[in-house]
Amino acid sequence: MAALYLLQDKYLFIPDNESVANPNPTTGAVDITFNEPPLSLTVEILSVTGQIKYRREYNEYAGRTIRITELGNLEQGIYFIRLIKENGIDVHKIIKVDN
Repeated sequence: MAALYLLQDKYLFIPDNESVANPNPTTGAVDITFNEPPLSLTVEILSVTGQIKYRREYNEYAGRTIRITELGNLEQGIYFIRLIKENGIDVHKIIKVDN
């Protein structure tokens, strides 16, 4: 696991206290990588109209990367992934395409 963190630090630039989401567009799974692992995390997937399609809370979350697969259950379109952390909120615009 330490080797993975070293590779991420070397090849994946993430601004301080922020996150990146990829791939985008996606057919269903999105990996969120954090600069610093959040202590707690709430993940929400919202439609363009603001309707919450998915919500999950991670208490005592300790990882640097999280995979969100719930987009696979949604229709093709534009969605927003809102990440609520102890030090702020990140929002990623994601395009979901069908296979």
